Amino acid sequence: MQLSPDTIARIAFYTGDTVVLETLRNYMTPGMHHYACMTKRKIMVYGHIQSGKTAEIFKIAQNPMYEGIHKVIVIQNSILVLQQYLARFKEQGLAHRVAVVDSQSEQSEHKDIVLLMNNKFRYAHFVNMRHNNNKTSEKNKKFVLIIDEADQCIQSKNIRALTEEKEATHIYYVTATPKCREFSQPDYFHEIKRLDVAPEYKGLEHIHIQYAQSIDPEEHVTRFVQDPKIATGMMLVNSFSKVAIMRTHAAEWSQMYPEVPVVVVTAKKSIFLAGVESKLGKRSVQKIIDAHMHFPKILFIANRLAMRGLSYVSSDYTRHLTHQFSHFKYTHVSNALQKMRLLGKYADTTQLRLIVPENNHAKINSMFRALTYTNTCTRYFDIDFE
Repeated sequence: MQLSPDTIARIAFYTGDTVVLETLRNYMTPGMHHYACMTKRKIMVYGHIQSGKTAEIFKIAQNPMYEGIHKVIVIQNSILVLQQYLARFKEQGLAHRVAVVDSQSEQSEHKDIVLLMNNKFRYAHFVNMRHNNNKTSEKNKKFVLIIDEADQCIQSKNIRALTEEKEATHIYYVTATPKCREFSQPDYFHEIKRLDVAPEYKGLEHIHIQYAQSIDPEEHVTRFVQDPKIATGMMLVNSFSKVAIMRTHAAEWSQMYPEVPVVVVTAKKSIFLAGVESKLGKRSVQKIIDAHMHFPKILFIANRLAMRGLSYVSSDYTRHLTHQFSHFKYTHVSNALQKMRLLGKYADTTQLRLIVPENNHAKINSMFRALTYTNTCTRYFDIDFE
């Protein structure tokens, strides 16, 4: 029995799976395929911390199904995150544009992929750019919305407004921590896609967790620097909440260990080497690591810029974090997971080490439970789970 194009289109549409839709494309009429493509759908893309979600975003943006339709990628309001994205676009040779305030040339560039930082000024520019062009055809007004770190970005009223626009056909919510009120409604998503974990991925279950007696990381920084068994490595300390404290420790550790660069990652990045501070300007974390590859050990001190979206790896992926000192006791479980910059896909077999104070036991257990729970969700995520 041969199914009619109409029946095939209905099957593809009701599966809610874009892969099925594209596979059956040649068995339905162009009009039916276009209708299915343009029907509003909400899709959650869930993956572990630093497990390949950005690569999936690029895959979505290049899906042949969306050819000729604008793809809007919403990212955090962070220049460092923007720099990482631009580096990835350059690696792949992928045409794109950035929604930038007061950019005259940007409006004349007809590129399908738009990077939109989550702040009100860039959002206003993006909205004006779209709605001021009266020559845009009805088809070209449609766009695919891809929201990175969706559980955070969706809190913005501007981003919520984008999701509610009728021209936003397929909306992808990408995150490793999908626990938020927006996503707790039953059947909120038409589809939840879990990314396969690569064999080389080092998750929370793969790292060595050490419980320290003090919230002061100095003993562990000393061990990292002086232990002859640690030939090379990079350590992140993200337990300090105040920039002044971060800078004070950086200056002290730089004098104590003159052979180790100490990088302070704040809005005004700087590096301390042998007691001397140098400003790093707008350099990305990746370029900072690349410039100091000849040092066996590198120490990073950060807080806000050591969580969502930022990877502490070199451009060739041979240098990455090996040690991390954190304090999660008063941190929400989602933010605690996002602070795990230690996790990632690494080709080497170096034992990764997380050091936390003893009073972090309960929070670490909650992090493990949260990972187990989200892996069982099929339509929504219960915000009351801890």
